[in-house]
Amino acid sequence: MTTKLLIILLLGLTFVSKGQSPQLTHSDSILLSNTWSEIVNTLAESNSNKLKKHCLKKIDCSICISYEQIYKEPVDNFIVPVDTFVKHVFSFVPNSKLWTLIKSDEKQIFVSKIYQSDELRYSIVFNTVKPGEMGPKHEGVSILFEFIKINSEFRLISFDSVP
Repeated sequence: MTTKLLIILLLGLTFVSKGQSPQLTHSDSILLSNTWSEIVNTLAESNSNKLKKHCLKKIDCSICISYEQIYKEPVDNFIVPVDTFVKHVFSFVPNSKLWTLIKSDEKQIFVSKIYQSDELRYSIVFNTVKPGEMGPKHEGVSILFEFIKINSEFRLISFDSVP
């Protein structure tokens, strides 16, 4: 009885773990790394046209919406035109802690599946504030650059912060 229960438990965990988080394939890893390197170079050069080539026409960018805008008019989503995103990135990133982390390549990469979809999101994450750094109960801050793969190319779909 104990053996059967253990086998059922192990098989269950195997099926659950295989369905939870997709893995970054070797070819996608190379492609994403190349795309990210090109984006870092465009940020260093302040080349907005090159940056736009790596983005969708509209970007989910909560960082692009100021608190003043939210208080004036409630925001249902944070989707902005690529021009708004580019303008904000070039005003936000240079001389920031994020830029220091980007240049030192202190990133993490995650792949996740969109709920009730086969679409994958590829996130490049930088921890700009470590948990407890701003206070004993502060959870920290991470900045995410999220990509989707379209026709064998990665496109930036989101620029966000957590929390």
